[in-house]
Amino acid sequence: MIETRIHGPVAILEMHNERDAYVSRSFCASLSDALRRALEDETVAIVLLTDTDGALAQGTDISALSDHPRRGALRLVLDLIEGASKPVVMALKGDALGTGAELVLAGHFRLFAPGARLGFPDIHLGLPPGAGASQRLPRLVGADAALKLLLSGRTVAASRLGPVHDAEIPGDFAHGARLFAEGLVSEDVPPFPVSGRRDGLADPFAFQEALRAHRAQAEELGQAGADILRCVEAALLLPFDAGLTLEDECFQNCADRPRPRALRHLALAERAAQRRAATLAQSGGAGGAIAIIGAGASATTLTARALLAGLDVRLLDPTQDRAGQMEKDIWLLTQQREGLVKADLADQLSMVQSLADCAAADLVLVALDQPAPEVLRVFEELGYLVPGHCVLASASAEVGLEDCAHASGRAPQVIGLHPLSARNDPTAMMLAHSATTAGFALAAGAGLARDLGLVAVPVTQIDCSPFDLAQLALWQAADRLLRDGASCVSVDAAMRSLGWTQGPFQALDARGLNRALMRARRVIGADDLHLPIVSALAEAGLTGQEAGQGFYSYDAETGRAVPSTAASKIIQAHRDDARQRILTEDIQMRLLAALCNVGAKLVGEGQVSSPAGFDLLMVHGGGVPRALGGPMQAADAAGLLRIRNALVGTAPLLMPQELLSQLIKNGQRFADLNAAVALS
Repeated sequence: MIETRIHGPVAILEMHNERDAYVSRSFCASLSDALRRALEDETVAIVLLTDTDGALAQGTDISALSDHPRRGALRLVLDLIEGASKPVVMALKGDALGTGAELVLAGHFRLFAPGARLGFPDIHLGLPPGAGASQRLPRLVGADAALKLLLSGRTVAASRLGPVHDAEIPGDFAHGARLFAEGLVSEDVPPFPVSGRRDGLADPFAFQEALRAHRAQAEELGQAGADILRCVEAALLLPFDAGLTLEDECFQNCADRPRPRALRHLALAERAAQRRAATLAQSGGAGGAIAIIGAGASATTLTARALLAGLDVRLLDPTQDRAGQMEKDIWLLTQQREGLVKADLADQLSMVQSLADCAAADLVLVALDQPAPEVLRVFEELGYLVPGHCVLASASAEVGLEDCAHASGRAPQVIGLHPLSARNDPTAMMLAHSATTAGFALAAGAGLARDLGLVAVPVTQIDCSPFDLAQLALWQAADRLLRDGASCVSVDAAMRSLGWTQGPFQALDARGLNRALMRARRVIGADDLHLPIVSALAEAGLTGQEAGQGFYSYDAETGRAVPSTAASKIIQAHRDDARQRILTEDIQMRLLAALCNVGAKLVGEGQVSSPAGFDLLMVHGGGVPRALGGPMQAADAAGLLRIRNALVGTAPLLMPQELLSQLIKNGQRFADLNAAVALS
């Protein structure tokens, strides 16, 4: 992992990191051994550590955060650098994130190639830094800049970090870094550990003001945010070693909390999905040209992402009604990339006039927001136009994959590519395939998701969207809660307190009860609807926000919502005499159980590869708060027996699934199934 070369007085330690660029226990041990040998070599006056192939780009090994031997190995290498009797220069060509960035901070001097970036994303895992960043960063850049980085988790150009950035080396990086090190030797510059730096501590008043300014943001981030603020303050008030000890205690305490465990689970699931997609994409890819057919926000956003990924895009608005506006929207989205102008991408985008113009692309993505017959007509025509190597992808939630494949007559070439997002900014993509889908088509879909920077979540062909099933189960559980005695206000508040932006009844009102019922009947059929209160409100004309009244009444001028008196009477009429008082925790458990049960159904039927795959779908596209880690992770945390007992009702989606019962019988959890597909 560490290759050592001696050039006169300079020992160059080149860091290679073949296992996903994590700072692992074995990586730390190899680095410690190489460092110790270099420091003991009497011919060496200075040590230059440099990275190759993004050796520090991933940083923290999420699967081993609580591994005490790993943390001991990491602390050993940091202490070796900090206390080295010879200057240690960190020379970074690529990005360094998390623990990788903290390793860079430990050096006595830091050199960067143009474009190299540092980031401290631990907060996204619900954690404070665990390798000294809260003590070293404030000593270099002060409290304000340090807290902006640590509390946001953003990755920034190293050149913007002031005293962190000793020099930028353009051109031949290895040669320039060696010249820098030789210059320090010729000037007899001693070691300059960060523990002795005072740049960022020089103005205690400004330091304390920065702490006050960031306090509200830190508190919003929970325990990890509060710990980061506390540790940064310790950089000013405590000796360096005491500050490191405090940081380590905060890190270990946070790592065992439910929220960080859930966030770690999700991050591991995302990394595993990306690895699987990368492996799949090795056998093919979307190529350099794609065509996108559609006129909605999804088509616009995907086109912008594809252009930024360097792909050539042919964009077709079949109606030609929005082509001009779409082009303007696309350039607006692309120009959000720093320093980029329209001219940089103009040659990549072609606004085309017909389906025949799309046929020469390597992949055609149909992202039409139109009724099923129109979508199927497009697939039928494409089937006559495209060659045998072209992949046809559907992004329509209204049409099943089998129907698209049948219409095109090109079943092996047809896949589903469904962007998953809450606000038209996709973070993942559902990759749907059938038993007849060809390998090159799957590879092309995985490759496109990778190129667009999206997590690819594979699913087998499904009769309806997993989001429709999950939403229907949630509505059925919520409807039953009303019949058992809960109020729509208490149910909605219970879900919002878990992190949902809306409760189920707020969401129903916003969607419109008639539209929701129509969709539900298409998903599961009228006989299995099991939504008596929702149906009764719709029949009474209480159809939601557009009508001014649904579960809530809406003020026509302000939009302010209050519980509807008319709805309350209908709800009361559907209750029996044994009305219960249902606690918030019970409401949350029954709704989570409904979502988990749908996940158990899809995993048990083989439609989703693992419980973690369902978690990814629900977090990226189903509105489940990231802090829960997904319904299946939340079920494991609550206990599967408790989840099964919380399934109340006779609706098929609320009857315990066989997979759930089998796991309980065998004393297992959903996490055991994740391990079976190498999720960690």
